Amino acid sequence: MTNIKTNILQFVEKNKISMIPRWKFVLYSLLGVTLAIFAFVALTFFGSLIIFVLAKHGFLYLPLFGLGEIMHGILAIPLTLFILTIVLITIVEILVHKYSFSFKKPVIVTLLTLTLLSLVFSFLLTLTPMHGGIRRYAEENHMGFISREYNRPIPLKEFGNMTVLRGMIISTSLDEVIIKTFDNTMEVVYASTSIKENPLPEVGEDVVIFGSIIDDKFEAIQIRDADIFPFGEYMEKRRGRMMGGNVVK
Repeated sequence: MTNIKTNILQFVEKNKISMIPRWKFVLYSLLGVTLAIFAFVALTFFGSLIIFVLAKHGFLYLPLFGLGEIMHGILAIPLTLFILTIVLITIVEILVHKYSFSFKKPVIVTLLTLTLLSLVFSFLLTLTPMHGGIRRYAEENHMGFISREYNRPIPLKEFGNMTVLRGMIISTSLDEVIIKTFDNTMEVVYASTSIKENPLPEVGEDVVIFGSIIDDKFEAIQIRDADIFPFGEYMEKRRGRMMGGNVVK
């Protein structure tokens, strides 16, 4: 302790340490707090965007079809948004430690706390119709750099052995259903043997379909009600129920 005091006194005597004016100290503190709040809001927004995109295209439902599909869901996270989220978490962490003078928590505790809070607020934000409105506005005003962030993150045929689709049932028959996806495209889904043994979903239902690409045809293995997770805007009011495959009612 004596050596530290001696070094400080030597710095003061050599005019290497100067007092910061109170107004400047307050200004810097307010600026730091403002930046931290802004970064946290941005972090929450991009986190909710990731959840929204994964949910609307069906990837968020993959764990319901088996633990082996979780990695496919992780790979579907948009890389740009993921990197931006990590950067924002780091910025918030730095600002919190720099301008919260009484904050003595370890870095890992702070990171986990910020991440948890961000996930909670991101989840709540995703329940609102905000992202649906942003996407529609971007499309109507030809703002492709925004609207493309809502596109399907992984092409349908990229992982043909385990593919997921979410959409509204447009028509059904004994062997197939046609669904309208979040991208407003029509996809024909062929029923596998296990699906045929169960009643197919009705027209107008919002469903998630898990299956494989066989001979350029999407063959459904399981079908579930998408209203299990009420993320974003509903396509319309529908009954909540499980369907198809090995679903336990």
